[in-house]
Amino acid sequence: MPVLIIIAAVLVAVGVVARSTFLPPDFPVSVPAPTATLPPTPSPTPVPVPSKSTPVAPASDWRYPGSTQTSTGVYVSSDVPEKITDWYRQKFNSLGLNVRSIVNTRANEKILNKLSGSGSGMEIEIEIGRNPGAGQVTIKVDIDN
Repeated sequence: MPVLIIIAAVLVAVGVVARSTFLPPDFPVSVPAPTATLPPTPSPTPVPVPSKSTPVAPASDWRYPGSTQTSTGVYVSSDVPEKITDWYRQKFNSLGLNVRSIVNTRANEKILNKLSGSGSGMEIEIEIGRNPGAGQVTIKVDIDN
């Protein structure tokens, strides 16, 4: 084992002598590893995605044509309930709203039609009613955001 240590010491000494004899003094002992410079990666450009839902019309657009407002979201009309119901059904369809239900009820001359739907984060419920002997039809519009 002492022989190996002596040989190692001799090799180190020869290397130091050989370096100082054959290489210029300013020759670098180690060369830094080259660094790779990558071109900048372009950031993706956002692409607008079209919305599939149509914005819901403002509350004032849900007023039945020719009706008179009696209070907030409540209107009266002299048109027949069927005509008013058809207008609201077309209104839902034209705005691309999901109609959840349409219920038409008639009993003892009392008429009550209800439509409900949703879209663009809103829930819309329409109630169209006429009591027996009444000349006016009451329309209630409820919009929840």
